[in-house]
Amino acid sequence: MTLLLYEGILLCEMGRFEPARTAFHEALLLRPDVELPENVAPKVEKEFEVIQKRIAREKSLLLRERMTVSSPLRQESVPLPPSTPRADAPSREVREAEARPATASARDSLLARLLQLRERLLKANGSSTLVPLRELVGIARQIRTAGTEKDLQAAAQSIDAWEQQYAQP
Repeated sequence: MTLLLYEGILLCEMGRFEPARTAFHEALLLRPDVELPENVAPKVEKEFEVIQKRIAREKSLLLRERMTVSSPLRQESVPLPPSTPRADAPSREVREAEARPATASARDSLLARLLQLRERLLKANGSSTLVPLRELVGIARQIRTAGTEKDLQAAAQSIDAWEQQYAQP
């Protein structure tokens, strides 16, 4: 986590803001209470705060989702918007559906689901969570970089596979 934080600081100082945000995001996913060292540049503080606000928004989505779901441990997958064409659809329609841009709401739903899984993992397993958390961070990166609905569907499948491996009751 400390390495990710300093990676973000260095990348930000080099003007590589998007990779810096990713490093900050991953550090905050691993430890939400992490803070920057005292003497960092204002641009670093600004980028870090942007990511803190994004994670706070994701947590609020998670809390709203928790209020609507009744099952405390095993929760169903957040469905993606209906974009998958019928099995008998012509291949042109399939290609068009797969090439549709990823929607912000679908991305937010998947990120909220990911945060929910992280919270459940931390509650259930305490400190023995490094490998599963790293995998969640990788899935979060996959969701954030998804450009099409097909990419988001692949991320949803990654979440399902992770959940089968690590979140069994």
